Amino acid sequence: MITLLIFALTFSLTPAQNDVTAVKELERQRVEHLLAANWDQLENLLSPTLTYTHSNSVTETREEFMDAIQSGEMNYLSMEHTSIEGQSAGNVVILNAETEVFASLGDEQVMVSLKVTAVYSNHHGSWMLESWHSTRIP
Repeated sequence: MITLLIFALTFSLTPAQNDVTAVKELERQRVEHLLAANWDQLENLLSPTLTYTHSNSVTETREEFMDAIQSGEMNYLSMEHTSIEGQSAGNVVILNAETEVFASLGDEQVMVSLKVTAVYSNHHGSWMLESWHSTRIP
């Protein structure tokens, strides 16, 4: 009986809940590709109109962000979402997370705790990161 109830609850997610679940998985994959330097796979998850705002307030386009990480100017050594929540709004899913990041920027290494808002939009059936905005947690 309990198995049947769990099975029924699993398949009773609304389309909006399914979108949030799918986007959370894509965000997990994005972080994995970022850390493993899988640039092609990472770029496939980034919208052509991406704006990526770092916790130091520097905002980059997709091309600027990819150039910075591919050149080694910015090197993400670890990134972990310690909590992540999402909500769906039509063709957009908004993720809010608390994230621990260890990175090097030039010769400087930083470890920061962040509050992050990530916005994914649906581009012809494919979810892509449209906006990333992070703020340091004091």
